Amino acid sequence: MAKLGFINFTDLSLVLWRSASHFLPMQNYILGYIKAVYQALFSTGVISGCKIEVLSGLTIRVTEGLVLFPNGELAVVLQQDITLSAADATNPRVDRIELVYSLENNATVIDTVNATKQFDKVVTATVTPSVGTPASSPSTPAADASNISLGTVAVAANQTSLASTDVIQSESVRIDSRNPLDPKEISVPTSTTGFEAIQDLVASKDRFKEVRFHYLLNRKTDTASSGKVVSGTIFCMKNPETGDWDYSDQRAGNDSVDIGVTFQVDASSGQVEWEVDAISGSNHIGELIVRPEYVAA
Repeated sequence: MAKLGFINFTDLSLVLWRSASHFLPMQNYILGYIKAVYQALFSTGVISGCKIEVLSGLTIRVTEGLVLFPNGELAVVLQQDITLSAADATNPRVDRIELVYSLENNATVIDTVNATKQFDKVVTATVTPSVGTPASSPSTPAADASNISLGTVAVAANQTSLASTDVIQSESVRIDSRNPLDPKEISVPTSTTGFEAIQDLVASKDRFKEVRFHYLLNRKTDTASSGKVVSGTIFCMKNPETGDWDYSDQRAGNDSVDIGVTFQVDASSGQVEWEVDAISGSNHIGELIVRPEYVAA
């Protein structure tokens, strides 16, 4: 039997710590390499996760994720819950939810022999609300260029409990230019008055040069023969001369002409809008299932 080695349990903790110290330069090199890869693949913002969810009352949750700050630093975001300030008694307001970067120097850790050690730096990302000013027509607080905007939360006058519809996720949470996101379902209204915005479907010209919204749309009423379905893709591409979006809507499927829903994209803001024809019946109006793909600018 060949002897491969032995373990000195008395000095094991010291060996472990010294091994970790020895490999710190390699760890720094690997971290730098990973940062360079993410900076090449993604624009600044959320790489994964960091969705805003409503819990109860005025408390919201930001899920865990990974972000790339404007200063080029990667940060792992831990799940965080925050409670927004109480609503104004008279006027509504809009709060912006941001991730704030911080660098903790000389972070204290405990090594394997319970001795206090210090690391040079620890990068953290903290969820912070930028509270808006109550007004009859409230404006959204401007985003801080050094932070990452996750979205906005509308707080109505005297509101004590938020709804999911009060949250508008920022386009900065969707910057993955390689992988499609999980499909999202959006309820189709019975009708609209002209073109109206589709919540959460925005293509930022500053962040993306191409956006594809792959969609499956179905509508049905109480009448058995009224079921209609259509699928297609909305292509948005930035015009290099004007800087605005040029878009086209390609459709395919059954009853694609008569389904009664028309899409358009605001050339300046990138907001996706729809116009929905009125239909009768209330048993089932329909769903819009969208899978967006973005190519970073």
